[in-house]
Amino acid sequence: MRVALFKILILFCVSFPLTAKSDTWDFAMPHKKRCSLVSKDEQNMKELNICISKEYSSSEARLNKIYKKLHAALKDSRQLQKVQQKWLAFRDAQCKFMIPGSGESGIEYRYSLNACLIDLTEKRILDLENIYPCNGCIEFKEQFYKEGTWPRMDIPAVKADAPPRQP
Repeated sequence: MRVALFKILILFCVSFPLTAKSDTWDFAMPHKKRCSLVSKDEQNMKELNICISKEYSSSEARLNKIYKKLHAALKDSRQLQKVQQKWLAFRDAQCKFMIPGSGESGIEYRYSLNACLIDLTEKRILDLENIYPCNGCIEFKEQFYKEGTWPRMDIPAVKADAPPRQP
């Protein structure tokens, strides 16, 4: 009996830090938390789907803003365009692949799909935010080398405890 309890205690101690950290890579978590504040009844998937859809639209708008700013800063933006088109196709295909279950007609499917799209979109935003002018790297327009700084993206961070965004 003591051995069984000890094994359970060890299993709990080993697995708890892993589960506690699992949300750090879920970039949709602040959005999902915000939507859970909208719907007092967790079972109301219609409200949750409307909210997560708005959250996805917000993430997509942030991505487009950063993309356009980077696109305008590059000396030759054709490669960025190609990469972004391929990334969008990857994101959409990846999320369709990752969301199992009742198919595209299921109400849970829409929520899960939008959460996946948010997660990958927020990660892409971080990728684009970390592209800077440097010698031997991606070539930017001359003005960015003279100024010596990359202009800030001015994209607000997403906070889990913020009130839901209005359309």
